[in-house]
Amino acid sequence: MGKFQKNQNGFTALEGLLAFVIIGIVGFTGWYVYHAQQNANKNLATTSSSTPTFKNNSKKTNPSATTTTSKSTDPYVGWKTYNATNEGLSFKYPSNWTAKDDPCVNPDTQVAGQCYQILTPQTAASPYIFVITYYWNQQKSSALNGGETIKSITPLNVSNSKTPLSLIAFSVNQTSSENVSSLYLTDQTYSVGQTVSNIPNVISQKKSGMTYTFSAGMQTPSAQYDPGYTLAQYRAHPDYNDVVKLFQSISY
Repeated sequence: MGKFQKNQNGFTALEGLLAFVIIGIVGFTGWYVYHAQQNANKNLATTSSSTPTFKNNSKKTNPSATTTTSKSTDPYVGWKTYNATNEGLSFKYPSNWTAKDDPCVNPDTQVAGQCYQILTPQTAASPYIFVITYYWNQQKSSALNGGETIKSITPLNVSNSKTPLSLIAFSVNQTSSENVSSLYLTDQTYSVGQTVSNIPNVISQKKSGMTYTFSAGMQTPSAQYDPGYTLAQYRAHPDYNDVVKLFQSISY
């Protein structure tokens, strides 16, 4: 019995020693793991704080939003274009104006030939119409009856013209008259109040030797020639601005 007790007591001591060792190993392992985790967290924090961050400064675009591009508005939208290939001339006019290409007589030169006329419509607001007429190559200048005085000069913005063009208004044969006989297109230089006896034709920039006579007069539809309107009446006509635009559209 006594020997068995001794061995039993010795075995119990050994178990205690093993238990102590195991506890020590587990404790050390736990401490090591905890310490390693703390170091890893510190390194991660250090790395995060030292890594630069970048903001996305690009603006979000709205797919439904449209970009507006500034475009110059075409002042001749809906207008017709007259092209005279043989004469090297073209111009634009409103689609509701009447165009005629007929034999005619130049009222200033009394020379018969071919001419082209644009007539503005007669309306209740204005019983008078504009008749825009041009002739070509009949002669180098248009004679004026007895000399006429220039009442106004309207510079024209004709982008393709190498020479400045103007629209000049004449009195009716008398320097004291307030009535205007017609408007003339010219590439010459004049001054208001100047009296002239003839107007040189506009020289073509496309056709060598080609010249043009352009005029615009206000009249009643039944009249052949009606120089009975003042410059103020010309400018008050509802189609006056479009008449000026027609002359500005000329390419010659």
